[in-house]
Amino acid sequence: MSGTEEMSKALKATTPGFCDMPSTIVRASIVQASTVYNDTPKTIEKAGEFIAQAASDGAQLVVFPEAYIGGYPRGYRFGIGVGVHNEAGRDCFRRYHASAIVVPGPEVDKLAEMARKNKVYLVMGAMEKDGYTLYCTALFFSSEGRFLGKHRKVMPTSLERCIWGYGDGSTIPVYDTPLGKLGAAICWENRMPLLRTSLYGKGIELYCAPTADGSTEWQSSMMHIALEGGCFVMSACQFCLRKDFPEHADYLFTDWMEDPTIALNMCLSTSLKLGLSVRSNPKTLSCSRLSSSVLGSVVLGLSISSSDHSWLCFPRCLVKSISSCCKLLIALLTSKILVRFEVLPYTLCKVSHSFFAVSQCETRERDAIVSQGGSVIISPLGKILAGPNFESEGLVTADLDLGDIARAKLYFDVVGHYSRPDIFNLRVNENQNKPVTFVSKSVKAADDSEPQDN
Repeated sequence: MSGTEEMSKALKATTPGFCDMPSTIVRASIVQASTVYNDTPKTIEKAGEFIAQAASDGAQLVVFPEAYIGGYPRGYRFGIGVGVHNEAGRDCFRRYHASAIVVPGPEVDKLAEMARKNKVYLVMGAMEKDGYTLYCTALFFSSEGRFLGKHRKVMPTSLERCIWGYGDGSTIPVYDTPLGKLGAAICWENRMPLLRTSLYGKGIELYCAPTADGSTEWQSSMMHIALEGGCFVMSACQFCLRKDFPEHADYLFTDWMEDPTIALNMCLSTSLKLGLSVRSNPKTLSCSRLSSSVLGSVVLGLSISSSDHSWLCFPRCLVKSISSCCKLLIALLTSKILVRFEVLPYTLCKVSHSFFAVSQCETRERDAIVSQGGSVIISPLGKILAGPNFESEGLVTADLDLGDIARAKLYFDVVGHYSRPDIFNLRVNENQNKPVTFVSKSVKAADDSEPQDN
């Protein structure tokens, strides 16, 4: 029996009038899906399909990833460089701006109607345009179809700062809903202790974290916030393949599993599990450039038939890692290698000297994972209730026992009994910051009807 169960039994036995109080259960779903880039109407239509699917499964709260409407510009460079002005980049921004939505506006009305029709509370990541400035925003809707308000990301990360504006303290809401107190922080805002504290100070219970971070390290951050805030954390991230993005030569993508050594070792273990024949010809390898661990992987994991042609065996599930592997292996294999892609269960590659057969690599790249998801739901007690999903688009759903909030805060209430306001105090400026303020002074005109002194 766990320590928690023993304590519960002890309380029932020793506390006068102690009885089982029913807990409120809320079913929440995260939508892990890709934007339809450069097509906001289709993106909203796709969102509607997922909302209906979640509602049919009993979801009362549906949460979407960061910048789902309008798209997270992963890999976009917009031609930006210090002192560089790029016409192609400007036109790319024009298209990106066109995909953003006005808040409130017709797209917001459509989302509100989806929430009403499906009787769900909805948190939607969107690119908002205010004039020609873009904001990364989370939109909130009630199950009655009312637009509750928004949160603008207060601190864009890295190159995001070149294309997105900064939110201010006027849009850091926590809404008191029948499901619980609902709010959001977007992506790496969640790393800002003072922003988190402002949400805790408003009593957040359903903590939404739309994000573009699909790393394993992100999972640790979400776990910490659930424990720190004594709240349910719902982290929503897109799952995107290269083919989900528009074609553009200036985009810069990184495949997940970009470390060649990791990719080769995984290739080796999976190849052996598949029962592939293993042959090697060490004469075709430049062994001096390899560490012993990598050399072992290469010699055992590659099927090399002759000094004229070397065949590299990659299971189909690792196709997204081929580019990284080949970059290393081109420098290591002295023989002529040509590339060919085969069907399941494994892929054969050929490379000619240091030249890739571009048409074949494009096939691979279109199926490469460039945003691996990782959506997850975590309880205030630090228990993973659903996810993380690193495999595909889909729903991540869990039943939230709101009683866990009180259970968690028995020992730690970050802005309650575990705070020291006599030492530490946070001041939050909730005023809206406007770059231009117009002040009109009303001057009373002289009344000509009044007698005038001569």
